[in-house]
Amino acid sequence: MARRGRGLIAALLLGGLILVSVVYVVVTYSPRTDISGLNPKSDRHFLAPYLSSAEQAHIANFIQSLDQQCMASLLFKYFPSANKADEYQVLGDPSDPLYTDAMQIRRLGYGIYFGDTLDMNGTSPFSSIVNPRNSEEAYVSSLSEAKQQAYSAAFGGDKPQQVRLADGKTFYTSPGGCQGLAYGKVYGTAGRDWGILHYTKVFTLAQDVIDGVALQVANSEQYRAAMKRWSTCMKQYGATFSSRNSEYSYLIREYQRHPLDRAVNIRREMKLAKFDAACTDSASLNSVSETETDRAIEYLPSVQIRALVRWRSMQLHAAVVARANSN
Repeated sequence: MARRGRGLIAALLLGGLILVSVVYVVVTYSPRTDISGLNPKSDRHFLAPYLSSAEQAHIANFIQSLDQQCMASLLFKYFPSANKADEYQVLGDPSDPLYTDAMQIRRLGYGIYFGDTLDMNGTSPFSSIVNPRNSEEAYVSSLSEAKQQAYSAAFGGDKPQQVRLADGKTFYTSPGGCQGLAYGKVYGTAGRDWGILHYTKVFTLAQDVIDGVALQVANSEQYRAAMKRWSTCMKQYGATFSSRNSEYSYLIREYQRHPLDRAVNIRREMKLAKFDAACTDSASLNSVSETETDRAIEYLPSVQIRALVRWRSMQLHAAVVARANSN
């Protein structure tokens, strides 16, 4: 399951810019925006992350190395958390937002046990619930209140500003501190969108498009009927869920309620994932999802297709930067 690098939430919420000097190989950023000749139906992979799981892990680790260098230059410690390729395994066809790879979830479950899922409020790393005293948290807790505030500003910044997307959505974020600088160096910047701003704009706009496609598919009559068949099948296994989302929510709540019973939580996740896999197949959920996704993306306006192509182009740029700076 794809995930953002650790600390991104803090960077988005806190904001501000700290200028530091970190030596790295510069790669010119030139995002693709030309969509001529692109057929949404035949090129439906443009909904997918462009990078392999290994490349995504490599980028995340490189960003953390930049974070560490930057924080050290400001006399703070930073503790990188190694990212592995298997943490980025996609549990379905990434070009189809609602597709689930039944074989994959039978083998790996949903990946909640990797511990980087946000809590139910969407505000704190799930890893802090499973492992409440990691090295970084212990270090920050050891600082005075003033130093803790300085640490947050150095890492995430402290000057938020309003951002307006092409689809009309507005929100507050900031170029960020060390984390923002790292994302800007890796994913590129554009015009006044320095630090993490350009990444945030491009990613959020693309995600809005993907979420819109997923919502359209989920609300289709054919998909609702298939999900009802899935729910009936799950009941035969003693699992009463109206949808896969309700199942995910249940699993996350159990991890939160019993953070020390990790083995029990993982067994529960794996068991339900196996039930899900069987019911996904019997309900023909994926074939319905694929058909409805094709129908939805065939009529996407060019501005939305361009947003998705730009996001893929940005990911490719990040992979090139990370490879160019490999030790």
